[in-house]
Amino acid sequence: MTLPELLKARRNEMGLTQRELAEKLGKNFQTYQRWESGLYKPSIENLHLLSAKMDIELSVLIDTYSK
Repeated sequence: MTLPELLKARRNEMGLTQRELAEKLGKNFQTYQRWESGLYKPSIENLHLLSAKMDIELSVLIDTYSK
């Protein structure tokens, strides 16, 4: 599974729209949308934020980062 696929799957499990999750993360909607679409990769700081807010192990996020 790629990072964008993981983000989308977990967001759907959480029952949130991209906009709602972006707000929860304190990020611009377009920023999150670009991460989920694979246009951009989040920084390590943002991986920590995603891990905390989406309840995903940081190691899992890092493993999918290069795929």
